[in-house]
Amino acid sequence: MTQPPIQGEKMVETEARAYFERIRWPSGVACPRCDEGAKVIRLAADGAMGPGWFHCGICRRSFTARTGTLFHRSRVPWHLWLRVIDAFVGEDAPNLLALSRETGLTYKAVRRMADLIRPERPKRSAVPGESGYSPLPLTRAMGR
Repeated sequence: MTQPPIQGEKMVETEARAYFERIRWPSGVACPRCDEGAKVIRLAADGAMGPGWFHCGICRRSFTARTGTLFHRSRVPWHLWLRVIDAFVGEDAPNLLALSRETGLTYKAVRRMADLIRPERPKRSAVPGESGYSPLPLTRAMGR
């Protein structure tokens, strides 16, 4: 599993969405409703629903990587979710007010995100010389 490219530079929304899609579906996109991947197609990014949408040809439902996860129905962009999750990685809890100022989100939004993240709080790797994410807690949050 690759480490998300958020240290140092700002992450573009499309890169963040692609990162979450790789975490959720490491062996290819599968419908969260019927768990089929054979007839799933990516919808056009310039369509009415925007980028990141898929359509299942079996159950005829549309979905994104957010569907059925703690990110479901969230209007917060993927790259900001990743920045907030990164703040929770480690032993110390972040200052939510400072985090809201850093991300440009309201305190209420950051508090709601924190309430969703805390039960799945990812930990940094305990192996000496190895830093970054342990993807296992995040994959549980992603509905796998």
